[in-house]
Parts: sequence; structure tokens; C-alpha cells
Amino acid sequence: MKPLLIDHIGIIVKNIELSLLFYQGILGLPLTGIEKNSEHNITIAFLSCGETLVELIQPTGDGAFKQFIETRGEGLHHLAVRVENIEESIDSLRCNSVPLLDLHPKSGSGASKIAFLDACAANNVSIELIER
Repeated sequence: MKPLLIDHIGIIVKNIELSLLFYQGILGLPLTGIEKNSEHNITIAFLSCGETLVELIQPTGDGAFKQFIETRGEGLHHLAVRVENIEESIDSLRCNSVPLLDLHPKSGSGASKIAFLDACAANNVSIELIER
């Protein structure tokens, strides 16, 4: 696996508008867009910080993100590492016996391909692979 850069940091929030008051208003991170993802029942606000995005993820219905916020509350959800070829990266991790949640890429925001490692592989930090 050859990581290119930290693509984004995903933060689960209960209310994007209230969260933007801090991330955009106080920290000064520019909002680059808001996207609704009906497949995962979430709304995502994208804020720019250099080459890295901060994603504020608000659950809008049932699913893994709603379950996460109900059990753990707001906070860091995942760290996304951009890779050149997600299929090769998954194969490399499998060959090294890294536990994966996704054995095949799924569609992500902005026409990307994504896959998650099991958090137990990285000190209980959820790692997302992303190919743009």
C-alpha cells in the first residue's frame, strides 16, 4: 500500500449548522460544500484545511452513523488516507493480515471509491482508504 496524503478527517456531529459556527466561524475553515448521501443516511459538510478536508457528518436516518453517535456521541469518526489504487491497497492489506471491514471498494462522496479497515488494526482508530 502506498499512501499519498491524509485526504480528510471525518467528525460525527449532531447538528451541522451548530458545528459550522465553530469550525467555520471560530477556526476559520472555509466551507467548500454540503452533500446529502441517502445511501448512508448522512449529510456531510466539507471544510478545507490546506490539502486536507474536514468532514462534518450528520446522521439523517438509521444506519451505522446514527448508531455510532448514539453509542459514542459526537467526535472523531475516521481518518481517511488517499491511495492511488484502492483495489491494490486492499489486496496488500489482506496479504498482511490486516482486518478489513470492506473487502471491496464502495462508492463514496464526490465519485470516490472507499473502503474501511477494522479499527482494531490501528489502535481503535477507524481508517478509511479513499481513491479519488
